[in-house]
Amino acid sequence: MAYFWSLNKNNEVLLTQRNEQEFPIWDGKWGIPGGHLEFGDNPEERLVTELKEELGVEVRILTKTPFLTSYVFRTDKMIYHGILLCYLTQIIRGQPKIANQENRDFKWFKPEKINFKDCLPSTDIFISQLPPGAKTR
Repeated sequence: MAYFWSLNKNNEVLLTQRNEQEFPIWDGKWGIPGGHLEFGDNPEERLVTELKEELGVEVRILTKTPFLTSYVFRTDKMIYHGILLCYLTQIIRGQPKIANQENRDFKWFKPEKINFKDCLPSTDIFISQLPPGAKTR
């Protein structure tokens, strides 16, 4: 999965609220915008496409080397291994809006005000890795 951080002029990070009917444990949770990679995908190109489809924005990727984390999530019915890449980006065109049914909402959050109990796994890890004082808009 590839994700992006985008910070606004108030140093707030953009999170989306997921609409995950097939995975109720993730439904309604907040997370860093992005999407799944398919076999053969270039992560950077896929990220740009995902953000245009999901939020109606065009972005410029500011970091060539992504931040990386991995986690294993288990339920009675499945085991899920997520390898997550996160890039720092700048929105260069458009204002975020819900452009498809993958998300319910979006919101700009001050990093220190995020309730990580309401977030997808690894959101806290990525937020803690935000470059100090980074601003992209």
